[in-house]
Amino acid sequence: NVESLRPGDILTFANDGTRVSHVGLYVGNRKFIHSASAGVQLSLLSDEDVSGRWWYRRWVGARRVLE
Repeated sequence: NVESLRPGDILTFANDGTRVSHVGLYVGNRKFIHSASAGVQLSLLSDEDVSGRWWYRRWVGARRVLE
């Protein structure tokens, strides 16, 4: 769940099923950075936000590389 994420966690997203098609880096406060056609983008990971909903519904996992 979003509450257990910490800055630096790697987020994985899938457009179809569970096959990862995109990754992002969590920065805190439900926000993450990721690549976009216009460069690096800051997005919100929230089902209540119109633009953040797209990402939230495709979010399939998170990994913490270092404790």
